Amino acid sequence: MKPYSKKYLTLALAGVLAASIPVSAFAGKPSPNQGAAKPATGTPGATTQAPTPGSATLGTGNPNNKGETQAQPGAEKPKDKQDPGNVDPNKEKKETPEEKKAREDKEAKEKKDKEEREKREEERRQRERLSLSNLKYDGKYLTGYTSSNADIYIKLANSRYGYGFYSSYERIGQAYSNGDIKISVNLKEGETYLVKAVDGRYESAEKEIKNDNYRNIKGTRVDATDLSASGSVLTGRVKGHAFDFITVYLDGEKLGTVRADKDGKFTLTLSKSINDSDLKDLRFYTDSKTVENKKFKVTEALDGQKVVKGTANTDDEITVYDANGNKISTTYVNNAGVFTAYLNRALINGETIKIEARDKDKNITKIEYKVTKNAVEEVKAIAYIKGYPDGTFKPQANVTRAEAAQMFATLLNGGANFGTSQATKFSDASNDWYSKAINYVVGMGLISGYPNGTFKPNESITRAEFAQMISGYVKKRAEFEQKLSSSFKNEKASTSDFKDVKDHWAKDAIDKLYGNKNVTGYPDGSFKPNAKITRAEAVTILNSVFNRNTNKSSLNNVNTSSLNKFSDVSEGFWAYYNILDAANSHNRERLNSTSEVDMWK
Repeated sequence: MKPYSKKYLTLALAGVLAASIPVSAFAGKPSPNQGAAKPATGTPGATTQAPTPGSATLGTGNPNNKGETQAQPGAEKPKDKQDPGNVDPNKEKKETPEEKKAREDKEAKEKKDKEEREKREEERRQRERLSLSNLKYDGKYLTGYTSSNADIYIKLANSRYGYGFYSSYERIGQAYSNGDIKISVNLKEGETYLVKAVDGRYESAEKEIKNDNYRNIKGTRVDATDLSASGSVLTGRVKGHAFDFITVYLDGEKLGTVRADKDGKFTLTLSKSINDSDLKDLRFYTDSKTVENKKFKVTEALDGQKVVKGTANTDDEITVYDANGNKISTTYVNNAGVFTAYLNRALINGETIKIEARDKDKNITKIEYKVTKNAVEEVKAIAYIKGYPDGTFKPQANVTRAEAAQMFATLLNGGANFGTSQATKFSDASNDWYSKAINYVVGMGLISGYPNGTFKPNESITRAEFAQMISGYVKKRAEFEQKLSSSFKNEKASTSDFKDVKDHWAKDAIDKLYGNKNVTGYPDGSFKPNAKITRAEAVTILNSVFNRNTNKSSLNNVNTSSLNKFSDVSEGFWAYYNILDAANSHNRERLNSTSEVDMWK
């Protein structure tokens, strides 16, 4: 045998070794161009070619599957063995009839909603284009601006009725071609209206308008007749308003004020000329609002007297006119609600006088009164002091500063409802039974505290301090009553001759009360200004200042058993009747202006 060469033997050995190595040892990642191996799709009846001896069959690498035929690269997977995970997710499931109807209804609703939104938006844009602005009413014309030739509609704001007798909106006119609005319309004073512009099927937003041109006028509107105008001169008559001040307006503009005569006739030169066509648009107001004043009445106006007395609200200004409209007195109501008007001439029996009460807001109350030969003045007198639980009055007991303030404030105010705070500016006088009264008299400047910020409410008040407090009120009352008539001297100029007040700090106050016969001294010629004032002395002085005069005859028509009496005050006590007067509310009357005695009823 021919020996094999070395090269031949090497190749043969390599073949043997390759045949003995498992196929899995040669399995590796496929090349980038090679697809993943898949099972081959078998054809019925087809046979698989047997492997060549010595060759390796590519498999899955599983030793148990060596005999299985391996799929060639790119071969398809059988359809009946397709992986469920590879199902197309976009393939729709077949709809049921119910699902189809729901989908169609939803799509229809979305379409309808979109159309409505677009319609509303178009209307909004159209309204913006159809503007309505600068709307005003001057009492005669409605003016403003809108789209060219737009129709103007109006209605009452809080009513289903229109401007006239039509329901809802009523057309009142049309804008000019440049969009300006000027329409004559008569809107009720104080009423609110809604206005809108309409152009075809489009409308502007609603605007409110109100006839409030006369909102700042406090007077009362009155009717005028017999009107005539000649340039700027206006004549006419306001029936039932004799001597009243009348103010004339046109379209909210004030043209002038005039006082009517005794027949209500007037002639006024206006601030500008007007035409006869303007007469129907004029408005007339009294100078002030006429209000009811239940306290206002005349209690005395006597033939031959130069005085008119009555009652009204505190601080009202009282003016008296005679039958010809001449002013004959002016005065003010005091804090007790009483006025005394001193006239510049004597009254005449049978004449009718007119009295006006004007409050701080310039509201006026008017009354007329016929002068008579005899008159009766009837006034309510309130109680302003009480006794003690044991039935005594303690007339000789001292009066504290708090008690003095309480009595004085009650008389000034006409009652104990002071309308003031419980908190005072004093460190020792707040939140107690007397606090409101102290605030009341301090507020009127009639009493003060001490430099250290205290009031000392429980300390006894001296006769000088009491006189000082009272004199302040007397002085203010006199100033009111002297405003018109210089001949009247309620605050009588007099100097006391008390031997112990010549150099006293309260001398002026004591002299003032002495001159008005409100105080007297002691038999020894002294006043004792630094002595503590007693309860009996206090009510006697207060009764005198407030013109309360009760004596034995005053009680002739009264059941005295029903009166507040005190076990320690007998009828023989010098201040007996003054104490009864102060401790009992009662109605009193006087037969005439010269009477000095109250008759209880």
